[in-house]
Parts: sequence; C-alpha cells; structure tokens
Amino acid sequence: MARAGRWIVGLAITAALLAPVALDRDGFPLSTYPMYATSRGETIELVTARAIDADGRPIRLSIDDLARTDDPLIARSQLRRQAAADPDALCRAIAERSGAATVTVVREQHDVLARAEGEPSVLASTTLAECDGP
Repeated sequence: MARAGRWIVGLAITAALLAPVALDRDGFPLSTYPMYATSRGETIELVTARAIDADGRPIRLSIDDLARTDDPLIARSQLRRQAAADPDALCRAIAERSGAATVTVVREQHDVLARAEGEPSVLASTTLAECDGP
C-alpha cells in the first residue's frame, strides 16, 4: 500500500509540473514565465534621461534617480507611463532626485543585439523634455 501511495504522489507531482505546458497557460501555483519565453524584435524602445552636472560633465543616473525603484522592469514601465502623461514633470522629478544641473528626458530606439554585446546600440533618439535642476 505504501508503494502505491508513492506512485500516486509521484504521478500527481509530475502532472502538476506538466499541466502548464500541456494547457499552454501560466498560473498559480506553477508559472512558465511566458513574458521571457517569446522572441523580441530586433529593436527596443526605452524612455530614459541624460543628466549633466554644474561643470558640464555627464552624470550616470541610477534606477532610483530615474524612477524611485531598484527593479528595472518597474522603472521601465514607470518611465514610459510618466513620459506619456507629463514628460516635463518627469524631467523635474529626475532633476530633483539626482541633483543634476540639467536633465533631458529622451525616448531611444536600441538595437537589441548590439546592446546585449555592450556595443553602441542607439538607432534613434527623440527629446521629450529638458529642464534645469534645483
């Protein structure tokens, strides 16, 4: 009887692991993470900001400076949404958080492969807002 119980438990676990694949859907308690399972295009569009200090040198902005988070996916979503709603307000907020003398909010189109390989990847850039810091 103990052997039959182990077989039943083993089959149930196997079925639970294979169910998301067989049903082609994601959900609790098992997830196949479909957001990472599909192919992306050759280009990606990002909203970001460029900052300059009082001496005219570029400042590397952190994710926290850009969007008050440490999660890149949340930052990307927040920047895209805030830039669509009010790019000038986003610019002022980034300038205040970073202490930069000048901030420029931009929408950039990147070559995905070049970016992954650490090569220059910007294909196009559009300025959405420019502002002075505090």
